[in-house]
Amino acid sequence: MRLSDEVITRSLGDDLPVGIWVARAPGGDFVYANRAFREIMGMEARSDVAAGEYVAPYGICTRAGELYPENRMPFIRALEAGTTVVVDDIVIHRSDGGRVHIRAQARPVSHEGLVSHVVIVFIDITREVEAESRLRMAQRMESIGTLAGGIAHDFNNLLAVVQLVSSSLSSREQDPAKLEALQNIQQAADSGAQLTRALLGLARSSSGRPLLARVQLNEVVAGVEQIVRRTLGSHISVELSLASRAEVMGERSQLEQVVMNLVLNARDAMAEGGALVLRTRDEPAEVVLEVADTGSGIAPELRQRIFEPYFTTRTGVGTGLGLATVFSIVQGHGGSIAALDNAPSGTTMRVQLPSAKA
Repeated sequence: MRLSDEVITRSLGDDLPVGIWVARAPGGDFVYANRAFREIMGMEARSDVAAGEYVAPYGICTRAGELYPENRMPFIRALEAGTTVVVDDIVIHRSDGGRVHIRAQARPVSHEGLVSHVVIVFIDITREVEAESRLRMAQRMESIGTLAGGIAHDFNNLLAVVQLVSSSLSSREQDPAKLEALQNIQQAADSGAQLTRALLGLARSSSGRPLLARVQLNEVVAGVEQIVRRTLGSHISVELSLASRAEVMGERSQLEQVVMNLVLNARDAMAEGGALVLRTRDEPAEVVLEVADTGSGIAPELRQRIFEPYFTTRTGVGTGLGLATVFSIVQGHGGSIAALDNAPSGTTMRVQLPSAKA
């Protein structure tokens, strides 16, 4: 039995690694979509929508998370321009919760001088966009770390004078009111010194690659868990699932700081109690650490911002430098970190580090 041209064309289309979508002009009536288009969209192509009706049914949004303007859709823009247009700022919000960044190339097809169809190619650029975002974050963190280090050193010297003078005066002061005032000064200076230590830690972790040695991540996690278990309180349960057997190339003290900061951040998210799980596992070229909590969770639009210095979602808790420091250390070790949803509640912080074998 000989295959028809239409069957061969559709088969070739389904084998392409990019999404293909074709509609008639000018109304936008659906004609054809291949398998990659359906995979990108997370749904079948719809024949019940046309030009001016695409955005909501397909979950087409801007990078800011707003519905994409119908009059700026690739189909409309290609018709208006009369030539191929490229659109890079579309994000598909799939019904399964996934987000796919796409580059759409829309090309009008003419017949006897009139545009009869528009062919749009959809390319998944999610990894490219995420890589650019991580690079911008790393560059910003390096600049902030350098600035913070200089300020912290100078500020630390000033605080040392305040602490020395207030301590000296307190030792000789007999007036209770004046003594209380001096103690308040001392406490404020101590708080300032704590903040400068955090800033210096951020500067050190942003200053370049650490001195590396072979480290078993399981040992780091288990050691930190023993230290912080008492500070978590009885209202938070702790579970270890340490399946990794590979080593990473890292600086042990910095990796301990990563685990410590992630655990304490999870604790702060569970003020009313909950469960904390620390997991490790091996992947082909990486060792993965996950710190999962059942706390209040993080809104999707904030999951990149939480690694910015001084950004915090909880008023009055911490300095806003904990996750920024974690980000810098992980980047310095050649790894990556991401905040993931921990359905039905909470957050999973996933750290991926190159294994020593890799």
